[in-house]
Amino acid sequence: MGFWDTVTQEWKYRLLMFVSPAVLSMLIMFINAPAPFMIEPQVVPLDITRYEPLEGVFAPNLALQAVIAVGQDVLRSPEAMFASPDGKVYTIDDRAILYQIKSLRGSSEYAVEQVHAFGQANGRNLGGEFRSDGSLVLCNVPRGLFLFNLTTKKMTLLTDTVTVEEGKPPSRIFHANDLAVSADDQRVFFSDSVNYTLQGRVNPFHVSKMNAFEGVPRGRLLMYDFESNTTSELMSGLYFANGVALSKDEDFVLVAECFASRIHRLWLTGPKAGQVDIFARLPGFTDNLNRSPDGLSFWVAVTAPDPALWPILREQTKLRKHLSKLPQRWSPGPSRHGLVVNLDARSGEPRYSLQDPHGYISSITSAIEVDDKLYLGTIGLYFCGVLEDLRKVTRSVI
Repeated sequence: MGFWDTVTQEWKYRLLMFVSPAVLSMLIMFINAPAPFMIEPQVVPLDITRYEPLEGVFAPNLALQAVIAVGQDVLRSPEAMFASPDGKVYTIDDRAILYQIKSLRGSSEYAVEQVHAFGQANGRNLGGEFRSDGSLVLCNVPRGLFLFNLTTKKMTLLTDTVTVEEGKPPSRIFHANDLAVSADDQRVFFSDSVNYTLQGRVNPFHVSKMNAFEGVPRGRLLMYDFESNTTSELMSGLYFANGVALSKDEDFVLVAECFASRIHRLWLTGPKAGQVDIFARLPGFTDNLNRSPDGLSFWVAVTAPDPALWPILREQTKLRKHLSKLPQRWSPGPSRHGLVVNLDARSGEPRYSLQDPHGYISSITSAIEVDDKLYLGTIGLYFCGVLEDLRKVTRSVI
């Protein structure tokens, strides 16, 4: 017999009468409380909530269960992965520490070595890419675009505002997210996910959640020019602009629109220069993009596969407003499903997907291919992943 069974009906009634007003008062206070950061959710268009089903080339497989966890208990949310011109692989975690990932005594043993601590007070470094001289271009939230010298450890601000006509107010860059550097090192194409910052918050996952609850397209694609030291806006009105990649011939640039589960292509040269089309649609929220070494495909990290709540919540503005008030640990998050997709570099057609539906590795934010290995960045996990024998693995799922 449990304790509750020993309580008399009279005392159960008294307890209920005592607790109910308190619970009701808390519920009323929660409902009437303002949304954090004063967001005002909007109805999201139906097409934005569309995503591809997990079938066909996107059908679940177990390819990513062969991933080796690297940096356990050292790394914390190592989102971005980038390779230097000499083939070294690096990552930055959410404590603003740059690490090099090293292979030890054979192909299946790895270690992480700290290279530099930027300091959390200096913002959160996200996507990055090396120039041919070995310097590293980095996106930083909320400070803008930086150039980091690995030898001198000097960090130089490239831009934190979009160049505007004289007399117009400056357009701040608040959430530089991912980037791609041109082959001549003169141009940096990068995403600015939202046009605001959350006071005291540099957690990009929290910012993305607030933007999803808000349902307002605030993202854009920007370009920084080293020669002229100017920053221009190429695209705007994106639902959380995220991954960026250039084609091998640099005739177009891609930008992932996270909450629309799709990738846009902006033509840079040729008869379509200036035009934008849909390059690919994915089975969930898209994150970083990276071109394969041979230039024949792109790797796409799908951070949140099959976001089933997104179409349901698109018109529920009041519900989204209340969800935004919940502590982050209680609010809706991505499923425990790891997924990366390989797209044809010209047509955008999906060639194959690599998955872990059981969540050993999930919330994958980036994927780069180096020497027949796929290095995977993650958010919310305390390691990054390495998938070896990539050609062999991909043959098994094609």
